[in-house]
Amino acid sequence: QNGSPSVIHCRGLTQRDRPCHISSVTDVAEAAPLRAGCEYCSFHQQQLDVFRVEPTSTGPGQTDGDRTGDAAFRGPEPPRFDGESYGLAAAVWPQQPTVPDDYALPLWALQPVSQDTGMRNCVRSFAALIVHRESAAVIGRVDGQVVRRVTALADHSKAHSAEFHDTVTTLFDAKKKFALHSYLKRGSIWGNALDGGNILVISRLAVASDHTPHALGHLRAALRAVCREWGATNAVANVHALCANTGNTAARDEPNVPASIARWSTRLLRGSLALLGFRRVGITDHMAMV
Repeated sequence: QNGSPSVIHCRGLTQRDRPCHISSVTDVAEAAPLRAGCEYCSFHQQQLDVFRVEPTSTGPGQTDGDRTGDAAFRGPEPPRFDGESYGLAAAVWPQQPTVPDDYALPLWALQPVSQDTGMRNCVRSFAALIVHRESAAVIGRVDGQVVRRVTALADHSKAHSAEFHDTVTTLFDAKKKFALHSYLKRGSIWGNALDGGNILVISRLAVASDHTPHALGHLRAALRAVCREWGATNAVANVHALCANTGNTAARDEPNVPASIARWSTRLLRGSLALLGFRRVGITDHMAMV
């Protein structure tokens, strides 16, 4: 809630990724859920507060994490294509991303979404399978975190990992509620665009070589829709860290990761992220999308 304790402001994001202006005192029919105590107006009821979702039982004695292997990544919901030839099947912990049974699902994509449960109220892990519509196949995967701008975010990020802490402290100012640092705004395209809402941090990006980099150019709408659903007004990525984490020697040492996964160079990755709508933030190693 913002302002008066008696006024409930919608937590949703508009199609332009701006905070919804409707509140419980707004004189429109769409405000009815807010007046009834809900946190979203009727326009944004489908948007999810990812930080309130907890593991649930999926059957007698079974939780979401009990399903293993291929079965854990199968479900009836189709991927989100948004009119493009490539799409995303995305989920935030405690869920796993799923695709229907008729989609080819390579072994290297079957990595469970892991989560430090002590951080679940401000940092949630996510994974998104990249899917090619024509071949009905998973051809890539995106992993990262959905981040809430809480007062102790710098401390949480430090406990999480060095790379995540670097992203948080390099881009965002703890003294200004984790808005973008002022010096990164000067003379840039960003203005206040990176200042509010949740943050989607991409920490790993694996794409099959024969779909690189053009596949990413077809994922803009799907990624923005996923961000909107999770309350994220922007997405950020540390290019140097992504190169180190994906498609290199370290990644290839993992079980079931084939040589067909693209090996990123800094130049190729920057160009690929640019196709996805990302732009460099100042002279940092980071790129962002709004």
